[in-house]
Amino acid sequence: MIPALVFACLTVYPARAAGEGEEQSIVVLEAGDVAPFAGDLYTIARSIRMALRLEGFEERAKLKLEREYSAFEVELKYRDSVQATKLEAKDSRIELLERELGEALAWYRSPVFVTLVAVVATLIASTAVGYTWAYLGQVRQ
Repeated sequence: MIPALVFACLTVYPARAAGEGEEQSIVVLEAGDVAPFAGDLYTIARSIRMALRLEGFEERAKLKLEREYSAFEVELKYRDSVQATKLEAKDSRIELLERELGEALAWYRSPVFVTLVAVVATLIASTAVGYTWAYLGQVRQ
């Protein structure tokens, strides 16, 4: 519909031309006439193609804007998910370090420490009992 309307308008109305520094006026040219101004002349078909092309540019600009907006939205969602993942990883690392710290503070609960304390306590008790018996043996004599 629009191309037919543009074609009809361009064929009914004469070609419009403007000279440099002059007042704009409409000049009808026939085939073989010399143009009264410097510039480009376009055929009706070319004028229609240019008008349609301009319409296409507007539509392409809208589509490109929508595509860019969608791409930007996807990129923002991706960055948000990356940041959320990094935050989750840091929280996991903090939990792990807190657990390791809690285990490190409980060094006195380790089997090695309990065994060493038991052996040392037994040796101290045995030594104390031995000295006590030796002392009592000397006191009796």
